[in-house]
Amino acid sequence: MSWRGHPAPRALGLCTLLALLASAGEGRAESSTANRAKGVAGGAIAGSEVVMLTEAAIGVQASWLYVVGGVVGAGGGGVAGYYIGGSASPKPPSFLLAGSIALVIPTLIGVVSATSFQPPDNYRPERSPDEDAPADARLELPSVEIARTFSDAEVHMFRVTQATELHLSLLRGVF
Repeated sequence: MSWRGHPAPRALGLCTLLALLASAGEGRAESSTANRAKGVAGGAIAGSEVVMLTEAAIGVQASWLYVVGGVVGAGGGGVAGYYIGGSASPKPPSFLLAGSIALVIPTLIGVVSATSFQPPDNYRPERSPDEDAPADARLELPSVEIARTFSDAEVHMFRVTQATELHLSLLRGVF
C-alpha cells in the first residue's frame, strides 16, 4: 500500500505537531497561557478528528475531503479550545488535550480503512496453477537428498575441497 498522497500521515503529523507545541513549556506552575495553548491544541486535534472520523464512518473516499474537513474541524476545535483553556482550572484543557491525543490512532485507522482500495464488483482475479491443484498435492512428504557442497566452478575458483551434504526436508508445501 502506498502512503503517497494519502491524508492519514499528514493528519497524524499535524496532530503530533500540535501536541508537541502544547506540551512545550517550562516546568513551572500552570498559567493561563499554558492552559490556553493546551485548550487550543487539544481542541484543534479533537475537532479535526471528529470531522475525519465522521467522514470515515460515512465512507468518504476522496482524499481532499479529508484534508479540507480536517482543516475546518481543526479551526473550529481550536476556537472552542481557546475558550475551554480560559477556565480557571487547568483540568479541562489538559483532559481535552489528552483525550484528543488518545484518539489519534483510532482516527488514523478509520481514515485508512475508509480510503483503502476496493476492487470493482466485476473484478475477477486470475487463478494461479497452484489453486487448481487438488489439496493433496500441496503438501509433500519429507525427503532425504545427498548433494555436493560446491559446484565444479567453485572448487576450481576458490580451491576448496569437495564435500557432500545431507538435505532433509521436513515439510514442504504451498500456504
